[in-house]
Amino acid sequence: MSHFYNNTQQPKDFAKKNQNHTRKFKYTMHDTVQQKIDKSKTLLNDSETLAINEKIKQISKTPIVNAFNDQPIQNVVELAELIMDDSQPWQIHNCKIVSKRCDKNDKLPFLYHYDQLPDYLKQSHPLQGSLLANFNTKMTAFEACKLLGLDKDSIATPWFIKFIGSIVIFHEPMQLAIRLHWSNTNKQFESIYCKEKSQALINAMEHWQFIGRIDTLYKKEKQRLSVYDEHVQDIAEAQYTIPQSEGYKPMPANFALVLRNSLQENMNKLAWLNSTIQQRI
Repeated sequence: MSHFYNNTQQPKDFAKKNQNHTRKFKYTMHDTVQQKIDKSKTLLNDSETLAINEKIKQISKTPIVNAFNDQPIQNVVELAELIMDDSQPWQIHNCKIVSKRCDKNDKLPFLYHYDQLPDYLKQSHPLQGSLLANFNTKMTAFEACKLLGLDKDSIATPWFIKFIGSIVIFHEPMQLAIRLHWSNTNKQFESIYCKEKSQALINAMEHWQFIGRIDTLYKKEKQRLSVYDEHVQDIAEAQYTIPQSEGYKPMPANFALVLRNSLQENMNKLAWLNSTIQQRI
């Protein structure tokens, strides 16, 4: 039977090396990813390893053509599929906010404020004349009410919200860590017309997204993991293999974009990750 470890290390060898170990190691909140990786060597018994290996083999892609000799590359796992497989033992190492903004100290084009009016006020204050001339003029909600000739509280002052954060996910058996970045918006900020700050934060994070760079730390390359860019015509350049490393390695920008898009399109398979980020806010 094939195994995702290298051919010189069969499952029985792995079990033999670890048969005298007990589960005496536990992670603490102070452990780094590296410390988790080192400790993880003693935590898995043979049956657990075999079960995980078997599942990884099941999600391996159809053989891909090797650009150098036109021979199929067997047992290559696409990284996105591994992340989205809910049977895999992914853990959250940390999830933190890098920068944040939540205030009411900014201006928006008049049209944004006008759109918040109920229909009956829009009918009595049609967007024409001086209103139309100022549709793109930036102003506060108070200034918009003044322009419309309405009471100052007719339009609520929006919350201006921008969060940027990072999250590290860790696959203990494969000794693999992936650092992703996220935000509630790609714009300068998101404007939320809501009275309560708590509700505004919930609304702002409803459609959060992955952004920017992706870093990987693959301590021991037990399984070939790849990201594929189908838009690259040169097959030799269309595949990126996650390298073995002692520290975080940035993924090339085009492959990071491919992986972000794949994860974003399949958020229904990442409930564990979504809930962690939502709760962090």
